[in-house]
Amino acid sequence: NKSEKMTERKWVWFKTMKDNFRGVLGQYQYHCQKYGPPDNHPFATRKNPDQGCPLIGKQCPVKADNTPNYNDDYGYPAEPV
Repeated sequence: NKSEKMTERKWVWFKTMKDNFRGVLGQYQYHCQKYGPPDNHPFATRKNPDQGCPLIGKQCPVKADNTPNYNDDYGYPAEPV
């Protein structure tokens, strides 16, 4: 039946997305446990390369999660347009 095939495809897609999310979330949580939470996440510097997160740019999941910064106001209108 055609609807059963579509249901199976949707289930496979959902399961893949869920498994990928769990894997990425596990990596994020491990990284935060090892190097500190987002509000206290020191990065390694040239002066102190052994202290803090050694990942550069968006390789660091904390830095990648902050791009774009959702805390900033980008001018969304408060009243109806």
